[in-house]
Amino acid sequence: MDNQLKILVDEKHKAKILAAIKQAEGKSSMRLANFSNVKYAAETLKDIGSTLTALEGSSITYTPGAEIFPNAYTNFNTPMGTYITVTCIHKRFYLTDVGRHNCNRSKRFRVSLSESAKASIIERIEQGYV
Repeated sequence: MDNQLKILVDEKHKAKILAAIKQAEGKSSMRLANFSNVKYAAETLKDIGSTLTALEGSSITYTPGAEIFPNAYTNFNTPMGTYITVTCIHKRFYLTDVGRHNCNRSKRFRVSLSESAKASIIERIEQGYV
């Protein structure tokens, strides 16, 4: 959608988030996203096992409608689904991208962790906290 998209994920900004999703989805009627999906993505990133400081710059892309379709579908006819990307910026979670993509065999989640988040998770595992 827009490379400059940055909407804080909270109830106060629900209307802005829904407007961004609606714009990305256009006239689509299947495999859509909603505000609950955005909150779920933010919670999933938060619960990944690292501190908010270490998560700085980490992101998660969530495709709620991801599924495996029969081989009868070719790349030309494969259904599209809405994806949302939530990024941790200054210890808060922001919707930073939303759009539609081919959802055949796509992963429901794609996670991009910062180096500090990776180190924090490894340290927690080694100390027996996970």
